Amino acid sequence: MGAGNDMILSLLPFLILSIPLLWGNYLLASRTERSGALYIVLTLIPMIGFVATIYLFYSSILFALERTKTAPPPFPSRQMA
Repeated sequence: MGAGNDMILSLLPFLILSIPLLWGNYLLASRTERSGALYIVLTLIPMIGFVATIYLFYSSILFALERTKTAPPPFPSRQMA
């Protein structure tokens, strides 16, 4: 085996383990109105994918908090007599 084949075989477990992360990042990016394909590509790059996943996680939390601020209250407010 050559050096190229050894490198591909050493990356194989990383690629197999990144499949659930790819899918989760795609769904999260799509739900927060971001490009899902971009986050799939970013997740495949080893160190950049880790940073992109953390950024996507925290930005989706901020996105959800911002949406709950603008949402109407679930029940009409009652005035105490």
